[in-house]
Amino acid sequence: MKKTNISFLLILLITFITQACNAPEKVPPVPESELQTEDPMMQTIMDSVASKMRYYPDQIQFAFAFVDGDSTWYLGVLRENDILKEITNADSVYEIGSISKVFTGILLADMVVKEELQLETTLEDLGIETRTDFTFTLEELSTHTSGMPRIPSNMRWSAMFHQDNPYVNYDDDKLRDYLKNDLTTQSRPGTDYAYSNLGAGVLGYALQVKSDFDYEQLIQQVITTPLSMDQTTTDRSRIKNELVQGRDYNGKPTPNWDFNALIAAGGILSSPRDMIKFAKAQWDTTNTAIQLSQLPRHPVNSGMQIGLGWHIIYRNDGSAWLWHNGGTGGYRSTIYIDEVKKKALVILSNLSAGHSRSRLMDALGQDIMEILIKDES
Repeated sequence: MKKTNISFLLILLITFITQACNAPEKVPPVPESELQTEDPMMQTIMDSVASKMRYYPDQIQFAFAFVDGDSTWYLGVLRENDILKEITNADSVYEIGSISKVFTGILLADMVVKEELQLETTLEDLGIETRTDFTFTLEELSTHTSGMPRIPSNMRWSAMFHQDNPYVNYDDDKLRDYLKNDLTTQSRPGTDYAYSNLGAGVLGYALQVKSDFDYEQLIQQVITTPLSMDQTTTDRSRIKNELVQGRDYNGKPTPNWDFNALIAAGGILSSPRDMIKFAKAQWDTTNTAIQLSQLPRHPVNSGMQIGLGWHIIYRNDGSAWLWHNGGTGGYRSTIYIDEVKKKALVILSNLSAGHSRSRLMDALGQDIMEILIKDES
């Protein structure tokens, strides 16, 4: 009798789990919205924003920056008390996460143009010791084809105890020790695309070794100062008054991330206004470093290739978009650029990358780009 009861309870438990897994997901209602405009295109964009922000908690804000030919404009949206409100946040600052990798790719391209390095330069050429029998070129690090894992194994223990700031204790000494004594590869360098924060961080470290400048100095010299991007930095003390509070997946305040030795993988902060300057610079055909960074170098999948940091999305109409996204514990970002149609979109937010629906931001970006293109026709 006892065995029968246990079997019955086990069947009941399995049935419950199966039904729970197969139950349709409950979609929350679109929150009350104060987003209203007489411009039909902008109203369509606002409605699309509202449909995505239904999933996010209060105090999450999105900052949008648009370029359409010669026109530039901004939109800020805050969810507060379950109401979507329009706010002004074009000069607010957010962590941009992995969009930093595009900056790092341009730094590499700049050194190549100046003949200080070659894309084929290896870590060994720069005196950086690695444990494996393979060599790692700077191009492979920038295109995520180095075969290096996503994060170094000697960071995991520290990250486990600092989940709200996982990179904070990972310094140059630990990076060098890992490369020299513990590095393992997931594939032969130069063969497969496998996204790696470690690889991008090692690239930034290598550029610092070559130049004798730190990463902040490099981005200021090559990118932010020439483009007058005064709110773009890796130094939070410079923009502390403009910095938006990051939020965790529940919408609660969460610490900023310190990328330390892997700063080139995700350590930059910026504003919508600055990022639009960066987007427009991608159309400057006289800037040979930026143009070099955009050239496709390795397939990601059937519809995408990667350059030096930039992902290049090939569309059915024959056009292509430059794209990258980013995410940290308290922020999520995405950028799309259509070089032919001269349209660009930047979305910065204090939405955690840990939120289960954080990737909807990329889908929202695609939707908005399609709206901008459709409006042209």
